[in-house]
Amino acid sequence: MSMDQVVREQLLALLRGGQAYMPFDQAVANFPTEHINDFPPHVPYTPWQLLEHLRIAQWDILEFIRSPAHESPPWPEGYWPPREASADSGMWTQTIAAFQADLQTLQAIVADPATDLYASLPHAPSYTIVREILVVADHNGVIVFFPGKYTLSPKRHFTAFWCAPYPISGVFPYVFSPACVVSSENRCQRIRLS
Repeated sequence: MSMDQVVREQLLALLRGGQAYMPFDQAVANFPTEHINDFPPHVPYTPWQLLEHLRIAQWDILEFIRSPAHESPPWPEGYWPPREASADSGMWTQTIAAFQADLQTLQAIVADPATDLYASLPHAPSYTIVREILVVADHNGVIVFFPGKYTLSPKRHFTAFWCAPYPISGVFPYVFSPACVVSSENRCQRIRLS
């Protein structure tokens, strides 16, 4: 296998997830839609708003790679839905589907041996496709999913855990902390990461 093939395979593995974190598809598969619009304590956005943010950012990078005429949304407001925005289950599904479609397109770009991963983008000479793919993989890694039911844990924006069937908190079904929660059968364990 050539070094180019090795790099492509490693970039594809980063985009797919499953190494340092659970793959996106598996992570969102069982998230309870009745909680997609909940504002966790001390967090200014909902799980749907976070996923929509990831979708917008990934779409922006994809279009930046593909089109010299692409104009990015204004920062930061163009990368987030409005704070008051909420989603129904159809919008949740649309956000996930659009995220997955753009991710597959990025994977196809990386997998294509005709794609020069290291050449400067014609419209942005200090940027390369490999750089943009690493940015996408890093940003998508914002969501780290741990084993357990209904577990959503964005590592940089907030940490949320849904451990079914028992909530950790008597009032709110999420725990938000800089700690890792691992679901073990019918209980949740809290493990400090630092």
